[in-house]
Amino acid sequence: MSVGQIKKYYRDVIGVELSRGLVQKLDGKFSQSLVDPYKQLLDVLSVQSHLNVDETGHRVNGIKLPTWCFRKYLFAVFKISPSRGSQVLIETLETEFDGMNGCDCFSAYHKHIRLDENVKLQFCIAHLIRDIKFPRIHPDEENRIYGTRLREQFRK
Repeated sequence: MSVGQIKKYYRDVIGVELSRGLVQKLDGKFSQSLVDPYKQLLDVLSVQSHLNVDETGHRVNGIKLPTWCFRKYLFAVFKISPSRGSQVLIETLETEFDGMNGCDCFSAYHKHIRLDENVKLQFCIAHLIRDIKFPRIHPDEENRIYGTRLREQFRK
């Protein structure tokens, strides 16, 4: 949220007028107070037995910045990175991660398991179903026939 949006929220919802300077000062203090807990959460990611990982893109001032989400049952860690590549996984999970990574079929996860033999992947069933259905609507007739046969095999 921008400083203006925060000021507006406090004025309209909470009924308190704040100056831009105070909002910026409080934002700095709040951000600083989260540095150590955030680092602690990053540190425990690599020792988890199971993680769900996903990434999505968004723009900040016209610059595309992927946000990665590392999710465990009781916590989630978000990491904004200039990259959507496997290097983010390697840097974040380090070489100690030998757990199960639940993820979609994005290429960065495939590269991650090629670079680290300890990593195991469990692909999202919804993504697998979508990928299996895709050849059935392909413009090429041979691909459509193959897609239909493939889908029938998975339905058995």
